Amino acid sequence: MKLRPELCPPVVGPQRIAELCAAIETIARLLERGESADAAIARFNAETGHD
Repeated sequence: MKLRPELCPPVVGPQRIAELCAAIETIARLLERGESADAAIARFNAETGHD
């Protein structure tokens, strides 16, 4: 099934994917060490526009 372009998710470039992965890994490391990840999660949410 072919969707109209406005219904398709935006294309995300490899640089942005690498940035998102790095932010997620930072959050995971904080949590693994038992440290607060609240600030990192808030920053990630602000940068991605999601909660």
